[in-house]
Amino acid sequence: LISRYQGTPLLAILMTASAWKQRGLARATAQSSVNALAGRGEATLELILTAANRPALELVDDLHFRDFTV
Repeated sequence: LISRYQGTPLLAILMTASAWKQRGLARATAQSSVNALAGRGEATLELILTAANRPALELVDDLHFRDFTV
């Protein structure tokens, strides 16, 4: 779910059902969202995650998110 918070796109929810994990669905969805936002001229996508969420941390690292604080 992409929303807006204070005018900036926010990746509010991205989840994969247990039976569908490890198939690249979250990665493809996140990358598609980034691409769509970039196509609309958006330079920033914010998200919030916890340090305990290792899969999410790996995903944002793989997608080259920068300037993030856990």
